Amino acid sequence: MSFLSRIFTNQIQEDRVHLGRYSHYHLSDKQLSAWEKAMDQYTSGDFFEAFTSILEFLKLDGQQPNVHIEKTGEQELEFIIYHGSVRIKGTCNNNGIYASSRLAKANKIEEKLLLRLLHKNYDLEFAKYALNKENEILLVLNYTLSDAQPDHIVNGFREMALQGDKLDDLIANDNDQIDILETAHTMAVDSNIKSVQIDFLKTQIDQLIEHLKLEKQIYQDLEYARVYKIFQLAYAIDFLLTPQGSIMESLEAMHIELHNKADERLDYKVEFFINELTKIRNREAKSLSKELYQVFYTFNLTPKVTKHTIKEIIDNERQQLNWYIEQGHTEIAESIISYIFGYSLFNYTVPAPFKMLINIYYKCEFADYFKKLEQPSFVNPNGTPEAKTIKNYIKQIRNSALWKEARINYSKRIKLDYDSKLSLGLSLIDLIYELDFDEYEN
Repeated sequence: MSFLSRIFTNQIQEDRVHLGRYSHYHLSDKQLSAWEKAMDQYTSGDFFEAFTSILEFLKLDGQQPNVHIEKTGEQELEFIIYHGSVRIKGTCNNNGIYASSRLAKANKIEEKLLLRLLHKNYDLEFAKYALNKENEILLVLNYTLSDAQPDHIVNGFREMALQGDKLDDLIANDNDQIDILETAHTMAVDSNIKSVQIDFLKTQIDQLIEHLKLEKQIYQDLEYARVYKIFQLAYAIDFLLTPQGSIMESLEAMHIELHNKADERLDYKVEFFINELTKIRNREAKSLSKELYQVFYTFNLTPKVTKHTIKEIIDNERQQLNWYIEQGHTEIAESIISYIFGYSLFNYTVPAPFKMLINIYYKCEFADYFKKLEQPSFVNPNGTPEAKTIKNYIKQIRNSALWKEARINYSKRIKLDYDSKLSLGLSLIDLIYELDFDEYEN
């Protein structure tokens, strides 16, 4: 059963592109049972069976199987775990657990490459980078069975997956003597969709830079408003395009610099943000196209959000948001709403229904983009939200399996306001603020 099929019990037109980073917040009953079994087996000394249960815990429902297990003997198995562009392949037997991920092949070994990998090894807790006789760059993980505690194994595989998924694209971009390995399991995006995405990327960055120039006086008086405007787009790019490689690295660098307390020079930060976006915008379409592909995941990229954190994110921006509305700066207020949603999605794993609710605002904010993707319109010809379509969308989300898994309590006290994009955004924030759901630890 596909991910979208699980979301909608009554089928509507499926999105032509997957929106937002992978986020698997709520565990299935099958996963919870497998985890409890692994803990019990490890405690009682059944180490091989405990590892088998860990692999079962990592299995996810979906169109594409993310974990393969093959028993090759009574106390022996081979396994494959897929995450992003990474394939983790390994064995488990009485000698222990060995796993490796082939990231890339170096046609020429350069000193800067070796230094980069050596430096990365100091940051890793469980896995290590290695170079085999064929000059293939690997991530490797070794455990004896008795040391393979379930949480250590899962954290080790997570480290391999997350590090490898980022580094394979980046080392290839740094060096034309590097060939990426094992990407056959990535899913290509239709060329027409890629064309729309690249056009969106370049056009939106051009419009942002031009807007900041035209409204220079306003942003001199309201300095931090520039940040909201910039990250309105940066976070939207991540959500709408889910780019990989250098595009993703630039967005992450911007996010890190924004929250870098060591340097509070706003002008410097803004210049850095614009330079990173300009760097993306000036790349050739062919180069950008290589980083626009879809993959299936095993691990979340970010920590799971809590109800307290959601409220804190909104509360931290509420005063600023209200002030800009009172001063008549509607466009900046809309940027802050988008920033709140985008920051939450970029920084945390949220329950799937939250992502779908936030998508309502994005579909209104970037209506032309979704129109080019041949998606149902969420706005009227005059630009106001289309109430009937949105209400039907929310109804189907609330009837979904994922809504039931999250055990979300929907506050009837909050009513969405469809008069304008601003009023819809404000009421969506209030709605999400009030939602109650089952929390899971990472």
